[in-house]
Amino acid sequence: MTGVILRTALVFVCVACASGAVGAGRPEAPAQSPATEGDVLKKFQARIDTYMELHNRLEKESRERGPADSPEQLRASQKALAAKILAARKNPRQGDIFFPDARTVLRARLRRVLQGPNAAELKKSMEGPTRMLFRVHAEYP
Repeated sequence: MTGVILRTALVFVCVACASGAVGAGRPEAPAQSPATEGDVLKKFQARIDTYMELHNRLEKESRERGPADSPEQLRASQKALAAKILAARKNPRQGDIFFPDARTVLRARLRRVLQGPNAAELKKSMEGPTRMLFRVHAEYP
């Protein structure tokens, strides 16, 4: 279940990046652009992998207490995991994972997909709130 939630959240975050919601209103420093899109994606993947290693380790430690038997217990365990992640990530900042070059590449790729032959179907599958404020460690609405 957690994997589904993470994938869903990642899709929404990617869409937010493509729409300009993430980082909106924040001036960006000029980036030292890697040579290729592939370089950007490798760097982005490495940052995601680092975060997921932390997440998975802390989730495994939390799971040792036993499975959640009710929605309330599940929610409490999710909040406890979030608190552990927050405590483990020292001084997290916007751009740590979705750095400027990654946002540029992801926006371009999403733009191409969302203008392709399956655009209407994809857009319909992503219906939801049109304006969301994304912040580091903020709870997903």
